[in-house]
Amino acid sequence: MDDYDIMQDVLICQKAWIGDELLMGKRLSEKYKRIIPRTIFHYTSFEKFKCILRYGTWRFKLSTQSNDLLDTTYIVDIIKELKIQNKNLTDYQCKLLEFLLGYFKQKEYERQFLSYVTCFTGKADSRLLWDAYTINRPAISEKEESNYNGVCIGVNRDKLIELLQTEKPDFCDTGFLAPVYYTPNQQVTALNFLCSNALDAFEKVKDDKDQTQEIIPPIRTAYAIQIGDYIGIPHFFELKLKKSLVITALPYIESVEKLAPFLKHRFWEEENEYRAAFSLHKSKKPVEDYIEIKISEELIDFIILGPTFSDKEEGDIKSIKDAKLDFNKLIKKHSIGTGIIRMS
Repeated sequence: MDDYDIMQDVLICQKAWIGDELLMGKRLSEKYKRIIPRTIFHYTSFEKFKCILRYGTWRFKLSTQSNDLLDTTYIVDIIKELKIQNKNLTDYQCKLLEFLLGYFKQKEYERQFLSYVTCFTGKADSRLLWDAYTINRPAISEKEESNYNGVCIGVNRDKLIELLQTEKPDFCDTGFLAPVYYTPNQQVTALNFLCSNALDAFEKVKDDKDQTQEIIPPIRTAYAIQIGDYIGIPHFFELKLKKSLVITALPYIESVEKLAPFLKHRFWEEENEYRAAFSLHKSKKPVEDYIEIKISEELIDFIILGPTFSDKEEGDIKSIKDAKLDFNKLIKKHSIGTGIIRMS
């Protein structure tokens, strides 16, 4: 299966985000199996792992607050470089695409949809990722030591997908899980797919005689001609957007903004990342820059204890009172780096 086939499956899954019920259930599950491993891994520091055990929650952070300065905004840079190849397109189709892409190119552009994400990888027990996301993560307290005593949590894909539906906050859209794509070919393929969907949507309604719509109210404005000190009588007019444009543009904008956290710069490609995300309109933004959902031990296939995880860490975990997750119920493996790394 080539990149195009995989990307098409990803974006078909993404349509479930905006309510396509035909894609739910077994069809959606089968497509996820083609593109995401059964177990995906989340690296975390020891102190943050203790928080997961203590509170039994999993945190999703605002995507623009990650360690990637271009996170989520990078898609605009990609769109600005796109050029429409008009082969097999009519003149009006080219103009429609120019209008849709131009929305993201305007200087005044502001995102309408926010994404809260949690990050995973297909790589288990990776020295690179132990470094990046356990030993070098920002400390949550002054007492936290820089060490390889973190944990690599193996999360069950199917249980996670289920949680994204059942534990979704009411103010969010449906949760979504997908790979991150780094290469220009993959990224252009993704945007091309969304453009094709927009053209298809437009074709279905462009010839409807009734082009009225109530989603966006009429735009009312006025003008007057001035000569010297004389100002003429104001003229008022009303601009009514056609149904064919509105029901094409709004879903397109929404789908592009929800795709944004899944297209990243090639610098990050070695991380082999998968992301779970909740999206919501900015008008529903919570006070905090994160969202937490409840989890159970069933979400976790197994954990890999960091290279310097020792009896001391296990004792600290046992001292947690009223922990929501039972450490003893988790299947544990030791890192292949255990006894290998020297800490100064």
